[in-house]
Amino acid sequence: MKLFRRARPELSNATAVETSDGRLLGTDRTPATGFRGWVKQFWVTIVLVLVALAMCVSNLAQHSHQFSPYDEWVYYDYITKVPSQLYVHQGEYIGEDALSMMACFGDGFGARGEPCTGLDGVYDEPEVYPQEGKTSADPYTPAYFATTWAVASVAHFVTGVDMLTTSRAVSALWLAGGLIVLTMFLREFRLRPILILGLGLSYIGLVTTFYASTFISTDAPSLLAGATLGLLAVRFAKTGRHAPWLAIASAIAVWLKITNIFAVGIVVVALLVHAFFRHRAGDHAPHPSPRRMGVVSAVVAAIAIAAELIWLVIWKASSIGEGPDQGISIDLTPQAVIASLFTFLLPRDGVGPDISWVAIMQAPYSAMLVAGIIGWFFAERRDDMNRAWSIAVIISATLFAPALMIALQLLLGEVAPVIPRYTLGMAPMMLLAIGMIARNNIAAWIVLGYGIAVSTFSVIGLYG
Repeated sequence: MKLFRRARPELSNATAVETSDGRLLGTDRTPATGFRGWVKQFWVTIVLVLVALAMCVSNLAQHSHQFSPYDEWVYYDYITKVPSQLYVHQGEYIGEDALSMMACFGDGFGARGEPCTGLDGVYDEPEVYPQEGKTSADPYTPAYFATTWAVASVAHFVTGVDMLTTSRAVSALWLAGGLIVLTMFLREFRLRPILILGLGLSYIGLVTTFYASTFISTDAPSLLAGATLGLLAVRFAKTGRHAPWLAIASAIAVWLKITNIFAVGIVVVALLVHAFFRHRAGDHAPHPSPRRMGVVSAVVAAIAIAAELIWLVIWKASSIGEGPDQGISIDLTPQAVIASLFTFLLPRDGVGPDISWVAIMQAPYSAMLVAGIIGWFFAERRDDMNRAWSIAVIISATLFAPALMIALQLLLGEVAPVIPRYTLGMAPMMLLAIGMIARNNIAAWIVLGYGIAVSTFSVIGLYG
């Protein structure tokens, strides 16, 4: 019998304890320090931010002064009016800055409105422009536009580049910030670095990300808003801290864009389900207790709703007329409500032989999304935090779209179509769902391979 044996590696750190932020205490391994250690810890975040900025810079360099077809001209008009009036009013006409740009450069449908007489010309017939020359950006709070104007104005002053371009460039900063917090959120669920990298690259390569991050778009801050809410909610569930910040973040998220209420909804449902699981199991540990989780969830939801209602009161009180008829309103019928159950879960169009390369590159993401949301829901068996989040994600993917339609009917008296782009605030949770079922090596490398391919597609400017 051997009296001495070589220590087994798997037992050498038997006394290690994992903290709430994923660090191991009590190990005999000395972590890398200095710049090298910093890079080793954050290399995934660094790569994602660099690729995102490369994508934005590459496409910004190819953009002309033509507006994107997704309401960019009314967003640009809003930004130009921030220093003089802070926000635009219902029934307000588009200003001359945006009218001149539309007349001379147009949008995805070409130049429209009055004949171009130069950017310094006189444009005083707004009724000949789309939407009768009236803004459709009035339902938005000034939160996104004021922030974008402030940063863009500094960039304009320093570089001399026009405000349209610098405002578009701010969208790149929103994306970079969103990716930083996204990696922090996904690490809370102990996803592998290469899997987080693949998921982040996949998001960068989406055509919706292209339009949100290289033009002026109210979708630009949605990734940051959703990832922040998710991160704060998970850390609250683990430690009992960050509840005030979670409540504040919920209000800011809906002020940035009302559709970010979906991200608030996910974290509220996740916390409530998690609290129910713990209560049923008799777990009443104080950090936090199931009761406190339930109370915080209710407060977060209430603050988000109250924040939007406050803005709606201001919006209506400051109205100066009827808004434009955009011709997109639909009737709230049972068929429309049922159809909306699949809006966030399934792609709208099929894949046929005449489909574009853009749609082909997006198709695998749609497939991964469906597999992730449904697969995670059925794969989780233990009533724990992961199970709670899987339930919240599948509820959001199916029930939130019809809920929004009903809310619009009650609050505004009309219903606009709910489109898949409204899920950008929920993207961190949907990417999490993909990651939670792609835990083996083959799946992780497939996600990474797709992320590299689709992000490269976007970086070289094939969406423009």
